[in-house]
Amino acid sequence: MEQIAFRCQDINLAQYSFIAGKDYEKEKICQQYSMLGREKFKASGIVIYSQKFSTSTFEQVNAVLDAMVNLADNCCAEGADPNCYDEGVSRS
Repeated sequence: MEQIAFRCQDINLAQYSFIAGKDYEKEKICQQYSMLGREKFKASGIVIYSQKFSTSTFEQVNAVLDAMVNLADNCCAEGADPNCYDEGVSRS
């Protein structure tokens, strides 16, 4: 539960990361992905985004989280292209 609360705070920080730039956002997302692992990262995102977008269906929230997890899978991996995250976010 403590990790999920920590994750909620980080998502709120990531929303305002435009002040610090996308590198900060990528660092925070990758840090949480690494700390929680793929399944817990997705589960905590489902909890957060289900509350944030309460009128969305589970399928809609799940689709957003699938895209986020795939982005983290590809861009947080060791040796990933440094532009992977920026390019992936701009396509979304």
